[in-house]
Amino acid sequence: MNPLSALAYYRCFRKRLLLLFLPVMLCVMVLFLIQAVIVSSIQLEHRAFVVTRKAYTSIQAKGKPISLDTIAAIRLHENTARVAPCILSHTEITSLLSRIGVRVYLLGDPDMRLLMERMDVSLVSGRLPAAGSDEIVLHDVVARNKGLAVGDRLGSDLDPSETLLGAYTLVGLLEGDALCGFASLENWQTVHDVAVPEEYGILVMPQPGRLAALNQFVAYLPLSGNELSSLPVSTATLTESANRIYLLLNTVFVAVLLINAICVSFLTYLFTLSRSREFAVLNAIGYSRRAIFQRSLLDVLILNLLAAATGLLFSLLVALGLQATFFLAAGRPLTLLSLQVWLPALCVPLASVLAEMVAIRSIFSRLDPMQLLDQDA
Repeated sequence: MNPLSALAYYRCFRKRLLLLFLPVMLCVMVLFLIQAVIVSSIQLEHRAFVVTRKAYTSIQAKGKPISLDTIAAIRLHENTARVAPCILSHTEITSLLSRIGVRVYLLGDPDMRLLMERMDVSLVSGRLPAAGSDEIVLHDVVARNKGLAVGDRLGSDLDPSETLLGAYTLVGLLEGDALCGFASLENWQTVHDVAVPEEYGILVMPQPGRLAALNQFVAYLPLSGNELSSLPVSTATLTESANRIYLLLNTVFVAVLLINAICVSFLTYLFTLSRSREFAVLNAIGYSRRAIFQRSLLDVLILNLLAAATGLLFSLLVALGLQATFFLAAGRPLTLLSLQVWLPALCVPLASVLAEMVAIRSIFSRLDPMQLLDQDA
């Protein structure tokens, strides 16, 4: 065997190989799976809380009706495409981190179809609610998360823990990026005996590409305490919530990186130190210190890359298995293609290699082959 062939030493001392291999592999797996769960939960909240708001701005009555003058001013604005009477209700789904509110839009049939088109959601099964009926359609992910199928009933009248007011029959399922639901506005008007629904809630759809300008206009209107829901407000709220989670996650991430790097670099230092006489002999028979040093670094690099690749492969297989058997069926899909999921795991071998390079260099800087050979003689 070539004494400087890759991993020659560790092939002879496999327990030492495992001591360096396993910590890196396990850290990669842990960080990948934790990151996948957290990023997926935040992504689910983003789909419900932000993606839907890219299609509209809404004002809901709170305490007093919406001024008809305000509605007229919005309707006449150059950036407004459509002002529709709309009542916002909501139901809740659960991620692995928290409960997430999902908007249910009570609209007339033409406005319902228009908003679905703007949100880029479509009916995947069943049908849309009939006008004046107590029927509802939900996104397929929402229905699966709540354990519902077409024909099932839901609502606070049937289950006090349900946040969706009333009682509805699920008649259709939606697909698309935005998580939402739709029900009949006419049914709400009949139940609450409301003749002018615009006074209780409106949905403002912008001209193409003019949402930001429309939001800016609406934000400065005298809303008299009415509740404004817009993309900037939703984005800011979600960002604040996500930043708190990421702060905790990054603390764990840095701690895991440091602990792993310190452990493997200490082991590498001990193993490399125990090879001092081996290096002295190799130097004496003609191998340069530079070649021996480079081979030691290459061993470290190969070991960490193999450990990281193995950890990523196993964690990806575990994630795909859980996705197929549990998460998809439970309406909690894992996000596995995001760079945010992969990056922390990829930093593990990098941090380990850098720490081990420092350990090896500290030994070689003090290595005196001739002195070691003289001591043996």
